[in-house]
Amino acid sequence: MVLDCLLRHGVDINFSCRNGVCQTCLLKNETDMPLVLGKQLIATDLAAKGYFLPCKTAAQDGMAIAQPDPRDITIPATVISRESLSSGLIKLVLEPFVNVSYQPGQSTYIYNPDGRFFPLYLISNPSVTPYLEYLFKTDSDSVRDSSSVTQWITQSLSTGDEVKISKPFYDSVQTSSLHYQGSDVISGKEPDGGENNLDWDEANYPPPQHELWNILATGNLLKVIIDDFYDSVFEDPLLSPYFHNTTKQRSKEKVYSFYKRVFSGEECYFGDRPRNAHHWMVISDEVFDYRLELLTTCMEKHGLHRRFIDIWRSYENHYRRDIVKTEPRGRRVGSITLPAGGFDYDVLAEGSMCDSCLEPIEKDIRVLYNKRTGHIYCPDCNTVQMA
Repeated sequence: MVLDCLLRHGVDINFSCRNGVCQTCLLKNETDMPLVLGKQLIATDLAAKGYFLPCKTAAQDGMAIAQPDPRDITIPATVISRESLSSGLIKLVLEPFVNVSYQPGQSTYIYNPDGRFFPLYLISNPSVTPYLEYLFKTDSDSVRDSSSVTQWITQSLSTGDEVKISKPFYDSVQTSSLHYQGSDVISGKEPDGGENNLDWDEANYPPPQHELWNILATGNLLKVIIDDFYDSVFEDPLLSPYFHNTTKQRSKEKVYSFYKRVFSGEECYFGDRPRNAHHWMVISDEVFDYRLELLTTCMEKHGLHRRFIDIWRSYENHYRRDIVKTEPRGRRVGSITLPAGGFDYDVLAEGSMCDSCLEPIEKDIRVLYNKRTGHIYCPDCNTVQMA
């Protein structure tokens, strides 16, 4: 089967049941080559566009394969709530009729009754809530360009309404191709803007702002603001999922040292600068602005003068281009960019422990490992992690 071939060659593809039921592995055939099996297991309109299930499909010759175009596949969902937030932000919460596999930071299209669509940015975490939560800014250029859809969202949608959304995707809507030759994958095509093409132009530290630092150092005001800010962040449903692998105290200490380095110029921070530190986080301009407004509220609460608030905000925006992105980046170590994600296999040179079931793994055992986190999984758990 095509799926087996892709997995043998280390292709990072979503799959689950391997029997054509869940349809998680759905792909698109971009050649005219006839397929054996699989096609009749999916909807007729999708099959007519070349879609097939690689878990139930055999190919007799070479073929080019693409990821599904999210606009081709719709999912019904119910509106749970629509809420107006500060700074012109709208939060929309939907409950899909079926389980939707996604990662925070992806987007889905939402379709109005006329069939027009608009991309919405997912802010929810599937490990935390079964709902799909979105955030968008009503005065952005993309919203103005899609006014008929966004007016429908902001003025007509009500709790309990049924809508249609697409499958989740990253904003660039890349459809990278794989070339399949019988039982072999000939080559892969890196999507435009992929990590191999990334120009690693990391923002340097800006010039120190000694006047602001003198104010923040008086009465330890910086610590007071940072403590209050992160107390709010860790309670915030939009921002807290970004910190699920760290403690609040660690975040406070690290960010305090970073700001002290930025504002005073003192060599007191030795961690990653924002581009590397946020390499795995998919953060939109809307989320960046939401965080900045929360931070500004804390500055105002503790009496920082407006002039110094504006200076601090300009330093935040200095790093915007390093933080805002539509898909994860690989972490930079020296001149090497590590993989942004995905899985691979390796044989242990020494014994270790499975990061899923916590059972010991003997040396010379073949394990699955996450390229970004380094977590390893024993043979009993690795199929669960890949699914």
